[in-house]
Amino acid sequence: MNAEWNTMTDRDYHSAIPPLPPELIERVRQLSDDADRPQWTAGYELVAILDELVPAYAALPELVTERRARTWIVRKLCDGTGENESTTRDRISMARFYPTEVQRKWDVYSWSQMRAFKWAGPERWEEYATYFLDHLPAPVRVIRERIRSGGSAPVESAWKRRWERFVDLAYELAQDTETPEHVKRAAYGVINMDVERRWK
Repeated sequence: MNAEWNTMTDRDYHSAIPPLPPELIERVRQLSDDADRPQWTAGYELVAILDELVPAYAALPELVTERRARTWIVRKLCDGTGENESTTRDRISMARFYPTEVQRKWDVYSWSQMRAFKWAGPERWEEYATYFLDHLPAPVRVIRERIRSGGSAPVESAWKRRWERFVDLAYELAQDTETPEHVKRAAYGVINMDVERRWK
């Protein structure tokens, strides 16, 4: 398969496959260059482009199938815009998985969080998304751990994570020779409080 595609890529300057319209390349380039542009906008635009072009390109004898047509179009879009293929495919995959109305419903979550929920599959992603509404900020790492465990992994409360960071800072202050004495006393107070809490 890879050898076949490499051969096609090397010779397609002379191929009968018609090139993508320059204005199409430019439209995708502008989407990619816009640093403030949401990932979703690019994803939905790319999906619309593929839905429009894939059937016609799949009918060509050089491509034959929709899968090959889709691969060829994505590759040519990336060649023309300088975009990374894996990034482009990720945008397409996310836009396919989350239709516009679904994405708007769950816009409380970031692109990365929605990608993590997607890992649970079409049957269960919404279950996890609903669960984490009560466990924000829902780091991607924690989302993946819970999905990996099938929903049984405990989610640490936000205040506990903040407390752990607070205690870590107290230890750093207590050990720093430049820390003023009154600050050290406060740091030791936090450390002692943490020790008592853990042993209860």
